Amino acid sequence: MGTENVDRPAVADAGPLIHLHEVDALDQLGLFETLLVPKVVWQEATTAGRVPAAALRRLESVRQVDDPPAEQAVSFDLLDAGERACLRLCRHERIGLFLTDDLEAREAAQKEGIRPVGSLGIVLRANREGRLTKQTARRTLEALRDQSTLFVRPALVSRVIAKLKNG
Repeated sequence: MGTENVDRPAVADAGPLIHLHEVDALDQLGLFETLLVPKVVWQEATTAGRVPAAALRRLESVRQVDDPPAEQAVSFDLLDAGERACLRLCRHERIGLFLTDDLEAREAAQKEGIRPVGSLGIVLRANREGRLTKQTARRTLEALRDQSTLFVRPALVSRVIAKLKNG
């Protein structure tokens, strides 16, 4: 994961927005030159004070966009409205990167040829791009495991920590 991916656009589901905010790492979304957030996802993420809308607006890369039109031929029945909107937006805008922490959404994205990246992957990428030191990235990953609402197996966090670069 070198710098070649930093300028790639991505579409974000609510999970990474919420989880990164919970551990004070929302600014790591600046990795992406453009980060599109469908309106339905924006509402989900900012409802009940989960993520202050002002915090999202402060991020230069984040753009709230209208939900894409529904496609009759594409069915993502197991996904919620936000995840479906994200995958439709990826297809409509030909964006190959989808930020999500939901297992079913990740699997659906892969079937569509879209690369899913979760909160842990965003932190790992921030470390590899030099935005986070190894120590800060480790603390952030541990906070995602211990202090956020992200459901993640401790063994997975340990594997990601082992991939961190010094610096």
